[in-house]
Amino acid sequence: MNARLLLLALAHLPLVACREGVAPGSLEERPTAESDVPQEVQLAAAKLCARMGKTSVQGWAWDSEDRNWEVAVVGLAREAELDLLPDGSFSELELVYTLAELDAALPDVATQVRSRVGERNVKIELSLRRVEHLDTLPELPAAWKLDGVVLEFQGEGRGDHELDARGLVLTHPVDDHDAAK
Repeated sequence: MNARLLLLALAHLPLVACREGVAPGSLEERPTAESDVPQEVQLAAAKLCARMGKTSVQGWAWDSEDRNWEVAVVGLAREAELDLLPDGSFSELELVYTLAELDAALPDVATQVRSRVGERNVKIELSLRRVEHLDTLPELPAAWKLDGVVLEFQGEGRGDHELDARGLVLTHPVDDHDAAK
């Protein structure tokens, strides 16, 4: 590729501000107006909300890392995010928990989380990856016994991790927070 084409390509890359305090997960998510979200994705989100009962969505984003649509679910007892594939297929529902809640519900799991990411700025999401789990949203202890459930967590400067009930841990050494520094 000649230098002119390279400069042209670089000019079209998004610029990322490198600053302290960038929230984990925020860099790859690009806020998107609802009118720019494909209709089939919006319809799928509405159907999934109906399945969960008395919920709605707001605040769409395109996740360039996972290549899917993300939207906040409103009306649940806790913060939640629904992820949909580009064709509108269900990917996962992420329910946000605190480390204290994890400690109370699953102390052994909380110990594993602490051993990997410490206690500072820990972000924990219970990821329900089977659509049938949306029919009756399980709390942590019950969810931990189900297939298709993963705990996603990250701490400041400690990478991204996924843990399932069988003890399988996946680690991504650089999390979004680290990339922002």
